[in-house]
Amino acid sequence: MEALVLLSGGRDSLLSACLKLDCGMEIIPAVCYNGHMEGVDRVQLCVDSLKKRYGSNVRDLVQFYTGMTMQSYLLDFWTNDTDHRFDNFPLYQVHCLACKSAMYAHAISYCKAKEIRYLIDGMRKNQGFFVDTEIMKNHFSDLCYEQGVHLLTPVYELESDLDRKRMLSEHGLPTKTLEPQCFLGCPLRKELTDEECAELDFFYVKFLRDAIKQSIQDLCVPMRWVD
Repeated sequence: MEALVLLSGGRDSLLSACLKLDCGMEIIPAVCYNGHMEGVDRVQLCVDSLKKRYGSNVRDLVQFYTGMTMQSYLLDFWTNDTDHRFDNFPLYQVHCLACKSAMYAHAISYCKAKEIRYLIDGMRKNQGFFVDTEIMKNHFSDLCYEQGVHLLTPVYELESDLDRKRMLSEHGLPTKTLEPQCFLGCPLRKELTDEECAELDFFYVKFLRDAIKQSIQDLCVPMRWVD
């Protein structure tokens, strides 16, 4: 049973891959490059660790170039006339939401092209970002289901960083990773309010949801094997 795993190079996605490999799955690790990142090649270190532990059940790393897709989503929003006033709109969360949406468009497109039924995401609820909320978990799960793909989020409810380190250590995997740095991302300044989440949810529904579905149809799955 094959699964595509969105491997960021961080510990959450590494542990998510590990847990599903424990269940007998074979994984294809994929990293997404949005054009504004440093150190994407370091994700290969996580893949090497997984291959050392699980052997041939771990395929070679695939890289998706998602920058143009993300930009198209943002341009549609910035240039679209709308009667809705975004009075409680945390703009610093918008880039992450558009970027994550582009990741899903490319990942689902790849899954459909390769007839892969499972997509693994290392999202974790207590991270606090809007892309990690229950709202977006449900949106992305629904999006995958509509496309014939099942979304798996093995560490979503994991709260303790210590437990995460312990689980990685017990599997012989690194507890400290060199995760690539995205220069568009912004640290979470405070916990998001219900009003802010509602505005971001509206943004996804109005400007992203249908655009992602169109991207899935249009994409020719731009990718390359990382060597």
